[in-house]
Amino acid sequence: MSDKNDDIEAVLTSPSADYGSTTDEPSSFKPSKWDKLFNFDSSNKHDKILALKIDFFILTYICVSYFIKNLSQMNIRNAYVSGLKEDLNFQGNQYNYLQTWWLVGYILGVIPAQVALCKVRASILLPLLEIAWSVVTIGICKVESVHTLYGLRFLVGFFEAAAYPAFITLLGNWYTTSLGFKVTLIQISSSGAQMFLGYLQAALFANMNHKAGLAAWRWLFVFDGIIGIPVAIYGFLAVPDTPDDSRAFWLNPQEKAKCVERMKSVKRASYKNLNLETIKNIVFLWPLYLFTAVVVFHEISINLSTFLNLWLKSIPRYSHNVRLLNIIPTASYALQIVVMIIFSISSDLTGKRLPFTLGYAFFGFLGSLILLICEKLTVKNTKAEFAGWFILSAEMGFVTLVLTWLNEVISESAEQRTIVIGVTQAVGFAFQAWVALLIYPASEAPHYKNGYQCAMAFFAVEAFLCVCIWYVLKLDKKGKLKHLQIKTQCDN
Repeated sequence: MSDKNDDIEAVLTSPSADYGSTTDEPSSFKPSKWDKLFNFDSSNKHDKILALKIDFFILTYICVSYFIKNLSQMNIRNAYVSGLKEDLNFQGNQYNYLQTWWLVGYILGVIPAQVALCKVRASILLPLLEIAWSVVTIGICKVESVHTLYGLRFLVGFFEAAAYPAFITLLGNWYTTSLGFKVTLIQISSSGAQMFLGYLQAALFANMNHKAGLAAWRWLFVFDGIIGIPVAIYGFLAVPDTPDDSRAFWLNPQEKAKCVERMKSVKRASYKNLNLETIKNIVFLWPLYLFTAVVVFHEISINLSTFLNLWLKSIPRYSHNVRLLNIIPTASYALQIVVMIIFSISSDLTGKRLPFTLGYAFFGFLGSLILLICEKLTVKNTKAEFAGWFILSAEMGFVTLVLTWLNEVISESAEQRTIVIGVTQAVGFAFQAWVALLIYPASEAPHYKNGYQCAMAFFAVEAFLCVCIWYVLKLDKKGKLKHLQIKTQCDN
């Protein structure tokens, strides 16, 4: 690693390191709001081209990969109301268990995947897992029993575990001023996938049902898995690893050196050495506990929004109209996208995370409150319930700003940052796996005895925890938490 760093230093001090002549020194450059959004940190056209290249290669891979991952997740929900339930004869809470098996695979895979990311190039690890995920996803089209589907969903979750936290980590290794918006693009691709899937499922049901002996819902998994293979191949080429260790064909030595310089400017370290001492230090990080707690409450509370399809199926006018069951929820995903774009850009431009995380939590609380009130009414108000479900779903982007915040807080150790992101995901989904069974049982759907009240409480707690993070961070910056200060590799 030292030899590579010496090479980078040599490039930085070479005459060609500025990519050409420019009259603007970086120190005198005052970026506009649009410059910040596009990660432009100088007026040099070569620097701007570099920023756009990073956007193109990293974001196309991440967004397309996460897009198809969410197609798979949503396939189960849409397939359940489009023939899966009847074909495999689901009973009781078996639908909940289907999600639980995916969660178990995800939980068991996420921390090992993040540890591997500290040792193995992302450009190798992520595409290999993508291929394995694609093969298993295609296999779902042939299931004949619920228990076989349990096993395949476990494997899908296990191979998918690396995706989201690794993408968050990868973005943190390359972006500075626009990190919130770039991380949010991952979630936007998720919402876009859910919108697209509604129309795809409706089209498959109309045109592909029982073609080649496969029901329309089975074709969803064939379609999804096949797309994953070329995406994986693209990943081998597009993923640039880290700035000081990149082998990406689309970056020249001067560009790599510039990227290293950018990350140094925000004191965001690259990978050095993951050892036992580093792991021990993580235990004493206050962000480990506060960020994990806030993700736990988010994952439990927002899980309620996944039952929108089941609520629609309980309404007589929609219960037997597969097309509408798949298309109507797309409006909530469109709302999510609009809110996420506004909140993430505003958060990046103002440099503030707290107000917008509180805004997300408010949407979740308000949506849950509306659903609770509607549940208590003697005369059902379907329009109000629609509003409740849609407002609730607008909270979905909350976690993107929280994990952006985490990337910025644990900036001086890539290993610690990577592991903590993995822990937040593993613990958050671990709680979701069993708590959702208790407060959102499918046997009660869509009229939960305690679900709406619990969701309201959890949204309130996540807002409180965000305030705690903001306050503790202020104390930490003032040096008032010396016994809990973030330890870096330099401390080892």
